[in-house]
Amino acid sequence: MKFTGLKPGDLIRKLAVIKNTGTLDVGTLTVSATNVVDPSHLLNQLTGWTYGTIAGTSDDPNGVQTGYNTDATVLLNNANLLSPDNHVLHQGQQTTVQVQFVVPTNLDQLTYQGQTATFNLLFHAEQVHP
Repeated sequence: MKFTGLKPGDLIRKLAVIKNTGTLDVGTLTVSATNVVDPSHLLNQLTGWTYGTIAGTSDDPNGVQTGYNTDATVLLNNANLLSPDNHVLHQGQQTTVQVQFVVPTNLDQLTYQGQTATFNLLFHAEQVHP
């Protein structure tokens, strides 16, 4: 992901569909940021949320909030993406994960104007342990 040309109040939203193609249920699904390049600490200023919804369940179709933090770098440190109501991703099921960030309206524009931040999202699934 790369953030450029943002202004206070902007919303950045990224979607990823994760499907359990394995033979075991997934009990933990997390996301973390890798290859972070953020020399101005812009990510520390962004508010972040994660949402997840599992197809074929009673989850809100817009996603159940599974994480929130006013510092996006904290959120992207292994945030859990499975909702409390649907905490297992069964074999063959898929979940749509939404990661979004908001640039606060009170962001100091003089300090952050022209700054960029880049990172990759790494998803990690762990099987249910019997």
